[in-house]
Amino acid sequence: MNTQNNLAKPNQTIKPNQAFMTNQAFFPNQLGKLVLAALFSAALMACGGGESGESTNSPVPATTPPAPATPSDNNTSSDASNEQTEAEAANEAADTTAELVSTPDFDFSGSFELDVTIAAAPAGSTQYYVNICSDFEQIEAKEGAPASWQVNYDSCLLRTFITGQAQVFTLSLSESQSELIAQVWPMENGAIPTDLFWQKQSQNNEWLITL
Repeated sequence: MNTQNNLAKPNQTIKPNQAFMTNQAFFPNQLGKLVLAALFSAALMACGGGESGESTNSPVPATTPPAPATPSDNNTSSDASNEQTEAEAANEAADTTAELVSTPDFDFSGSFELDVTIAAAPAGSTQYYVNICSDFEQIEAKEGAPASWQVNYDSCLLRTFITGQAQVFTLSLSESQSELIAQVWPMENGAIPTDLFWQKQSQNNEWLITL
């Protein structure tokens, strides 16, 4: 078929059969365009459906941690006032202590010294041993047993032998040690000690122990 003869020319009268042939020549191009349009529409629908089926994660807003609480001005003022009050009280106590007056012989430590002199033992006599202690109590007499003294030997301040020469010792005592007991023991079997006593109220700071 000669397509050039089928095409319409200017100022040419086209007959019905000739027009049908002309449309038939262009029909394949129009059909191709319709098919492409249908495929493009289907592709768009497929893309849209896939997106609608997917779950969308919305952005999570960032959480800002709360600012740390700060003490109010009232609390700060109260603490400053309490510190000032305590400082003033300490200064007043220091001033009061500074006003105390003591005599030169006053001892703030609460202790005192006792000079103990142990006389010499008689020549040719039995050897003796002496202990001086601060914790003791009297045991009342019972039938067949005279009164005696029970001594806590852990409280002894001095233990020594009595020699042929006089001996002098200085004991440092506290205010609670106002009474002492000295036990003089003869060094022999079945010995009974001789008990001697010292009291702070009735004696000076010197104590002489003799046999």
